Amino acid sequence: MRQLLKLPKLSVQNPLVATAMYAISIVFMKGLSLIMLPFLTHNLSQAEYGQLELLASLAAIASVIAGLGLAEALFRFAGMADDAEQAQNHFARLLNLAIWVAVSVTLISQISLGSLAIWLPETLAILDIRIVMLTIAFEAMIALPLGWLRMQNRVIAFCLIVCSRALIQISLTYALVSQGSGVTGILLAGLVSAGLSTICLLYCVKGDFNFSFNNQANKYLKYSVPMMLSGIIAFCILGADKWVLAQYASLEQVAIVAVAAKLALATVILLQPFSMWWSPRRFTTLKQEGEQRLTYFTQLGLILAVTVGIGLCFISPLLIDLLVPESYHSAIYIAPILILAMVLKEAVELINIGCLVGKTSKCQVVINAIAALITLALLFILIPKMQSTGLAYALLLGQAARLLMFFVASQHYLPLSYSLIRLIFLTSIGFTISFTLPLNLSAWHAACFAPVIGITFFALAYLCLFPKKANGLKGIIHAWH
Repeated sequence: MRQLLKLPKLSVQNPLVATAMYAISIVFMKGLSLIMLPFLTHNLSQAEYGQLELLASLAAIASVIAGLGLAEALFRFAGMADDAEQAQNHFARLLNLAIWVAVSVTLISQISLGSLAIWLPETLAILDIRIVMLTIAFEAMIALPLGWLRMQNRVIAFCLIVCSRALIQISLTYALVSQGSGVTGILLAGLVSAGLSTICLLYCVKGDFNFSFNNQANKYLKYSVPMMLSGIIAFCILGADKWVLAQYASLEQVAIVAVAAKLALATVILLQPFSMWWSPRRFTTLKQEGEQRLTYFTQLGLILAVTVGIGLCFISPLLIDLLVPESYHSAIYIAPILILAMVLKEAVELINIGCLVGKTSKCQVVINAIAALITLALLFILIPKMQSTGLAYALLLGQAARLLMFFVASQHYLPLSYSLIRLIFLTSIGFTISFTLPLNLSAWHAACFAPVIGITFFALAYLCLFPKKANGLKGIIHAWH
């Protein structure tokens, strides 16, 4: 066992190899719900699946609070450190803080849950909520070591731990649900896999930190708490929608939206290899290579996001037909809208660098608060009139407003030379294609067109944005070095 855990100290320096390994990891880590979609929709009732989705939303907001934005603080402080020793010190202090937070979350949530239960839907069992909160405590400790492994290019360790956790969770879920444990069995599988991952991660990074009281917590919290508040507010943009829908519709409707949302999540999954390679390096690239290089990779990420969105819009009807029972097939009509909303969400993560370069992140809180109010207003206006379709359009419009505000603010703090007119033109074409063509074709025909249209769009967009760099496939590959 000791020899096995020493292996992850190997690092991967080639960006293409690292990206490929991140891709494998992300398919398991964030694609778990999508991987389990056929099994769960065929073995749970539609109401149970809707209940599971509400618990997942509860876990999402709880994880934001328990995480305290410390992972973002790690990228900010360790990423801009003057040397490796200073970066390691930042990691050690932040991980200690995360451990103390996890212990506090466990004690507070388990003691006070009885009184807090009155604020939660009656359809959620207290036992299920307790399991969710225990899992969140482990998640609070997991985020920092995973981020540190990424910053150290320890892709092998990252890949092994993430994939092992997913396989354990899938195996336990299959076994427990097959035995009739239902939603509770799924949550228990998540708890066990999270606990084992925490143990492995802390062992892997044990040489980089010592357990102690963090006497510099205020410096990190000044940056991370606004990030946490921003995350809570962002939950109102993507997360609270299902709680609002549950007030006006049945759990079955929530389940249908959940299926469409899982396919939209594939947007994030497919973009994560690039994002996980690029996100920890944004600050370093800005500091060492300058604004021009930063602008190049940001625009490259944007056209990747639109390309992925187009491809998913074309293939989603076929996936829904093949993966889930017929009672979920109305998700075909809302999936493209949610996919495009996720494209806009990922675009924000690329262009918000100007709001992150300072020592505080209050700008993010203000923008996300405004976007949350806009989205919530749209949800309460559109859902009573249009049900699940209204939910989808509310999220799309909310993300569009959020993207616009972040772009303006980021350019104020860090002006970058984007090819703005070309980006708007390309995005408009991509969205028009995504909205019109797939629903006018059969599911199989749309899926066959997906790779052709996606590759064609990306190639034309690359040539349009980077005419001097585009030299066929060679130019694109060289751009990663």
